[in-house]
Amino acid sequence: MTCQTQFPIRTWAGGGINRRRWGRFRNLTVIGFEPDEREFTKLKNSERHRWFQVALYGSEGVFDLNVTRYQTNTSLLEPNLELIQKLNMPLSDFDILRKVPLRGRTLDALCREYSLVPHVIKLDTQGTEVDILKGGEKCLRRSIFAVEAEVEFLPFYKNQALFSDVHNYLSGLGFQLMDYLNPVRIRGRDYGCGRGTPSHLLSADALYFKSPSCMVEDLRTTDPACLTAAVAICAAYDYDDYAQELCHRVRQMVPDLGPQVAQHLRHLQCLPIHKWRKVRDFLTRFKILRSLGKRLKWYLIPV
Repeated sequence: MTCQTQFPIRTWAGGGINRRRWGRFRNLTVIGFEPDEREFTKLKNSERHRWFQVALYGSEGVFDLNVTRYQTNTSLLEPNLELIQKLNMPLSDFDILRKVPLRGRTLDALCREYSLVPHVIKLDTQGTEVDILKGGEKCLRRSIFAVEAEVEFLPFYKNQALFSDVHNYLSGLGFQLMDYLNPVRIRGRDYGCGRGTPSHLLSADALYFKSPSCMVEDLRTTDPACLTAAVAICAAYDYDDYAQELCHRVRQMVPDLGPQVAQHLRHLQCLPIHKWRKVRDFLTRFKILRSLGKRLKWYLIPV
């Protein structure tokens, strides 16, 4: 991961970035897309943050954004009121206040137009995740290593994709499911006062990493810097063993890439980890990757 790398790309700006996870990495650029004007006005461009008021979608064109009373429910899809009225949540939060025509862009088109090279994509777009992923398939095949997408298990919006659709699509591109983050459960409307765990699993953030074999194939045709970014992403999500596996597979299957990859992995040695502290030797001193140092030692030998 270098200063020139756009890492990560976010497609939803309502909650900003996870500072606990990404705050220690200063060599990253956040590119965000927020179609809702109420949220977009809260965002500020800076050296590390760049925001676009545009709707990402699976195709280019003009689409109606359904602006709801509760802003985080705003979506290109209409709410499924037949289901929502059966759950213990305010139905009025999904009232459509107005429809705003927006130009829809694909992730591939925007990356091509602005010369962006994403390594992580985070999606929370209220039901259109699969459409956006399909509009960024070239990026998924070329440079993106991790996808963190909100997936729904209940159809909150009409004609929306559910978890199975997201999983089948990403699996077909060589991504594997790593974890469920932040699961959201809700009670039925007639049983909202019960104790214990709410019975209806509504949504969660599904985390996908590109499989080692797929990563190796990508490195044959793309910039070896992608492996550097992948190692840093593994560190951010506390999967140092997966970083070890990636590097070990690359060494076994593409030995000719060793010198090139070594040059990029050296960037990790001077990567600032915390805003109050610089760690000179990233691989051996930073606790998350302490066990990674021995496995990566061969990469760091001068060539």
